[in-house]
Amino acid sequence: MQNSVRNNIGIEHPLHSAFNVDDDMILKPEEVSEMLGVHVETVRRWCRTGKLDNYNCGGNYIIMGSSFKEFMKRSRTKTKAEKEILH
Repeated sequence: MQNSVRNNIGIEHPLHSAFNVDDDMILKPEEVSEMLGVHVETVRRWCRTGKLDNYNCGGNYIIMGSSFKEFMKRSRTKTKAEKEILH
């Protein structure tokens, strides 16, 4: 569904303030792990499988702030009403 339609029906929510990162900020898996309260290996798995967009430089994952924010938006749990509208 296009963003304008999402905004018109009121289902586009901003990220929680804890996830306020600049688009050009560079994050390490350890930082993402700490922010989300998950094991660092979980973040690395998301990077390996492409669930979390990243750059791999010499075996080290680098996550851009913009990619992290998109990941968080995609991962947000949708309400029953939102699921009905989107299907």
